[in-house]
Amino acid sequence: MPEGGTPHAQPQAGSQAGPMAGLVLRGAILMVLLRFAIRAIGLVSVLITARLLTPADFGVIGTASIVIGFFALLQSIGLGDALVRLRRMDAGHVHTAWTLNLLVGLLVTVGIFLSAPLAARWLGEPALTGVLHWMAFTPTLNALVSPGTTTFLRDFAFRKEFRLKVFQKVVVVVATVLGAWLTGNYWGLVWGGMAGTVVYVVASYVSYPYWPRLALSRLPDLLGFSFWTLVQSIATYVAVVADEVIVRRLMPTELFGLYHTSRDLSRTMVAELVAPAASALLPGLARLQEEPARFARAAKEAVGAGVIVAVAAGLGVSATATEITGLLLGAKWTGAAPFLAFTAIGVAGQTVAGLHRSILAALDKQHWSAMLWGLRGTVLVVGCGTAGMMGDALLVAETYATLSVLLTLLDYGIIFTALKRPGVLPAIFLRPAIAGLAMLGALMLLPADLPLLLSAPLKVALGALVYGLVLLGAWWAMGRPEGAETALLHRLPPRLATPLLRRRRPA
Repeated sequence: MPEGGTPHAQPQAGSQAGPMAGLVLRGAILMVLLRFAIRAIGLVSVLITARLLTPADFGVIGTASIVIGFFALLQSIGLGDALVRLRRMDAGHVHTAWTLNLLVGLLVTVGIFLSAPLAARWLGEPALTGVLHWMAFTPTLNALVSPGTTTFLRDFAFRKEFRLKVFQKVVVVVATVLGAWLTGNYWGLVWGGMAGTVVYVVASYVSYPYWPRLALSRLPDLLGFSFWTLVQSIATYVAVVADEVIVRRLMPTELFGLYHTSRDLSRTMVAELVAPAASALLPGLARLQEEPARFARAAKEAVGAGVIVAVAAGLGVSATATEITGLLLGAKWTGAAPFLAFTAIGVAGQTVAGLHRSILAALDKQHWSAMLWGLRGTVLVVGCGTAGMMGDALLVAETYATLSVLLTLLDYGIIFTALKRPGVLPAIFLRPAIAGLAMLGALMLLPADLPLLLSAPLKVALGALVYGLVLLGAWWAMGRPEGAETALLHRLPPRLATPLLRRRRPA
């Protein structure tokens, strides 16, 4: 699209086939399935680089990611979400958002570069200074992406978003593997990530040639939303990195490398199955703001589907932590397995909580989200900090998992009470919890001394079978109420779904 053109028109809700709740869920499922392919590519990278590098190398990069994440908060001002929520959007809004992103990206680059020596001393990692001096340019590179990409979610163009992300991920994997092989240390990961960012920026203009221009003409329309999104992002950052910062401060680089890698595997194998649903959730819910009943139903179904996936993935990864680290990473990473058993559960709980950002953003209640994440961050800092001083890194992981799950239940209790649906909490969480515990019980019956190559596929097959059957059985025993299960069953071929859905009980 030429410079100054009009962004793609937003599709009207009335033109969509089927209820908006179904549209939201279909988009969420599509994003989850497509992002799963991206994560599979990422696992290939981990599988190879973990054998080329050491836990200490990953510890350096993990430490750098803590610092980068802190400064990246300034870029998390929600301009994309603000554009999605606008009733009327023109080219001025798109160019203003792009200009703000660029200005903030430059500010973040300067901040990372200048603070690198201080961060290296505070976190006890001398190699951090040189790494951050290179990685500091990544935020500015990211800000140069085509402004047209900000309309993907507004237009429900999930496939176009996927193609760009897959292309970027393939480039990153090739570059990092090649870099790790040539350098034999963490610099391969640094340069590989930067190469992927550069290629993604170029590809964004090829895919969507919407050329930017500097403009701030629509600043008032975006800043109100962005302020609370920034506050929320700060609170979210504290909650997400609290346990890692505590382990980094108290433990040596090699041990932190094991802990950080377990968190990365949890994000790859758990969070990335659920978090993409938020991308589809906001644009759909934004069109139901004037219909409270349909809004609550769509939110319930989307969160319920996220819980079903998160419980299966979180408990499944936890139960197979030894097999995952042994097969994916190799013998020198066996120390990561105990951490992974708990961080997978904590990441699952925290990722489900992340879905409520889209719900509250659609309701224009970003301040609620900021307060909930602020509470989560405070509790995790106190809890994990106490665990770190009382014990070791494993106790920190256990505390993180427990608090993450409890705080997520609290979040949705508050949110659905505000939506005048306080009774839906058991309908969302009870059946997946029953199925998850049954899955863990079944896996515990397997012999503990099976070879990894036999144990891994056997656990995956048995766990999936038990979880699916118990989940379906619990739903059937409770009268087949409408909810995430029925919404997911509607995605199956009619021949399979119709007998199960007939004469179900209303919610």
